[in-house]
Amino acid sequence: MASDENGAVILGYYPGLPITLSWGTKVRTGWHYHRGLHLLYVVEGSLSFSLEDQSYTILPNQLGILNSMQLHEGDDKKTSGRWIDFCIELEDYETLWPELRGLYFNIQDSTAKREEVSSVYQLFANIVREASERKKGFAVRIHSLCDRMIVLLATHFSYPRSDMPSGLEGDRQLETVLEYIDTNYGQSWSLGKLASKACLSPQYLSRRFSNRMGMPLSEYINTVRVKKSLPDIIAGNQSVHEIAQSYGFANITSYYKMFRKIFHTTPHQYFKKYQEEVESSAQQEAEQADQFGNLFSYISMNHQESDLDNVGPPDLHISVDLGSRIRCLNKSWGRVCCLGRISDSMDFGWREQVVRVQRDLSFEYMICNDFKGVMIESERENDGAMSYQFGRLNHYLDFLRSMHLKPMIELGFVPPQIAEDVHLPAYVYPPNDLSAWCDMVHKIMNHIVNRYGRHEVRNWKFCIWHNPDSRAFWPDRRERFAELFIRTYQIIKRVDPEIQVGGCGFRWQTAHHGWLQNFSEYLKKDSISPDFLSFCLHGVQSQSDQVPMSVGDLSFLDVKKQLHFGEPDSCIREVREIRSLLESLHWGGKPLWITNFNIHGYVDDPIHDTNFMAAFLVKNMLAVCNEVESISFCPVIDRLGSGRYPGIFHGGCGLLTRNGIPKGSYNALLLLDKLGDMVVEQGDSYIVTSSQDGNYQILCYNYCHYNQEYSKTNVPGLYDKDRFNDFAQESSLSFQFELKGIRGHYRIKHTSINRSSGSALDAWIRMGMPEHCLDDEVDILKSRSVPDCTIKTVTYDGTANLQLILEPHEVALVELIRN
Repeated sequence: MASDENGAVILGYYPGLPITLSWGTKVRTGWHYHRGLHLLYVVEGSLSFSLEDQSYTILPNQLGILNSMQLHEGDDKKTSGRWIDFCIELEDYETLWPELRGLYFNIQDSTAKREEVSSVYQLFANIVREASERKKGFAVRIHSLCDRMIVLLATHFSYPRSDMPSGLEGDRQLETVLEYIDTNYGQSWSLGKLASKACLSPQYLSRRFSNRMGMPLSEYINTVRVKKSLPDIIAGNQSVHEIAQSYGFANITSYYKMFRKIFHTTPHQYFKKYQEEVESSAQQEAEQADQFGNLFSYISMNHQESDLDNVGPPDLHISVDLGSRIRCLNKSWGRVCCLGRISDSMDFGWREQVVRVQRDLSFEYMICNDFKGVMIESERENDGAMSYQFGRLNHYLDFLRSMHLKPMIELGFVPPQIAEDVHLPAYVYPPNDLSAWCDMVHKIMNHIVNRYGRHEVRNWKFCIWHNPDSRAFWPDRRERFAELFIRTYQIIKRVDPEIQVGGCGFRWQTAHHGWLQNFSEYLKKDSISPDFLSFCLHGVQSQSDQVPMSVGDLSFLDVKKQLHFGEPDSCIREVREIRSLLESLHWGGKPLWITNFNIHGYVDDPIHDTNFMAAFLVKNMLAVCNEVESISFCPVIDRLGSGRYPGIFHGGCGLLTRNGIPKGSYNALLLLDKLGDMVVEQGDSYIVTSSQDGNYQILCYNYCHYNQEYSKTNVPGLYDKDRFNDFAQESSLSFQFELKGIRGHYRIKHTSINRSSGSALDAWIRMGMPEHCLDDEVDILKSRSVPDCTIKTVTYDGTANLQLILEPHEVALVELIRN
């Protein structure tokens, strides 16, 4: 691709080695072949070429292969920058391993494991380093590395040569001519003699050779002769005239002309330069370092680390100036926690979970929803008045305060004594007597303020209702809900005008159905302005207002046909549409709270337990965190399933199982919590942050979106070993970070959540998938759900180069902690 005669600069000729190593800066257009196996590594810019009807582009820090005698065409319009062209002559290897002649190699479309791909990069990096430094014994080490490269390629990246795109199979006659030239280059030749070897006419061979090889036959033969003569030039034992004659040139003028065309210098200057390099290795090494620029850092060859374990093909190269600051990071995922139903709080195990979650994540608020009369006991007196007992509510609120949690109380339950017909197809029923409702709200608020004090309660949040835009939660007219909201708002503000009141857990579809527009118009007539607005955010949306998005006892299988399956970036798009709608309603300055975030809120969906949720959570929370006041994953703890699938991993929609086993998504939230307060750099699939103590954090994720199979009725069985059949394009994703402006000693802590570590589901599968687990077995699963962590200490002097390769659905955090 980047041939010598096309302007590349040779790094050096190595006597006795079957390789050449050169810089490439431009490509040869027109269809042509090369002898030798070419490994092409792009340092900067890009390298584009075509094979048959397929186009390939090699990007920075990526490696591509062109096989010997593989017809290709360079694309000079899409090619820029520079690359390393590493050519291995295969003749000696094919003599020792004849089967190689029947193979071709492909790393671009390889299905090999990432470890095997990384090994190719690691060998390539070592060869380049050895060739550039030329320390004592380098030739022996390079030969050994080349041997290992051939074995690796033949073992993991080889295919039958008959299947090679644009190969010489089918052009055996031309291949015969090339093989004859390679073994008889020193002899005199005639066009007729070569044509007879291929059983072709001289004129047809000449025309065919030029079309295929991109040069006349005579030029090709002389190019082979000059390259073969290099060992004698370097040895310096013969005159140039003697060398020219022994390699078949009729006169020294022809030899000089061809030598200069290939190497852009004379034989004498080439010999002199080689001797100078040998005699002054230190000076040569410095010159090579200048010439390479950041080459070794691009391929993770930083001498401060000397760590080649993570060398691989980076899909993303990110250069980061650690002295820059883009903005403050709003850790909106750490403000509000929704552990599940209030009724669960009567269970001691639930309280243990709260203690554990608060210890790990230190939330500010706890959503208190779904009272359904459990927290507040009600009865009708003989005179018809309603009386309320708040003992259970007191215990609940006292416990939250002991955990340093502020309540975010959802006023959305109606005691059966004052509810509409309970036979309505709904989960929450409107009050049949608005005055009775208002009386209840007034008593609740007075009780709370009297018990906990005005100053305390002013820091709480009160949400009026939940999902009123869904008929499953408000099976009545819109104007009746607006009236309930207005009356409730006014009552709370009369108790204390500084208490924060808002709502109402709207859905994104509200923006399309006109619900929120109508609601705002009703409120403005009474000069009511909510203090904040809350919404639900789901990757999968209901297409019917009869189907709620957050009822835990509804099975995913029952409602699947009524759901809309969003695109990868649907969540951030929906948040921005909500923002735009609020602006149009003159509510743009209102704090926006996402109080119910999940892919969806139904049980019996296997995807909830998989590591997909880890990448889904990180991707979307990073995308929306600066757009909202808070975003709360709901629920943190699995709700009880429909009963269809018993056991630990029943497709529940929480971050923790009912018995406290953390899923990959819970571990992902822990990694998010470790990010710094300032954003240094952020892009698709990564964020770099800094903290006030001089530490840095890099969080990466490999999100793979679900495919069309996920949206069909049939889903993978909950007790299948592989629940990952619903993802369209699963492939590893590699990152290369060049961190500029870092100096000193750092502790590098690398934490990973993938199917091997940090995923409780996969640990359970490896355990044997027991339907029920004993207490000690649950403890084992808890211990095996801890993410993998490696730690090392590194000294930096200006630049750090880190490379990560993430498997599908993996999340990784690298913390650079200053010693």
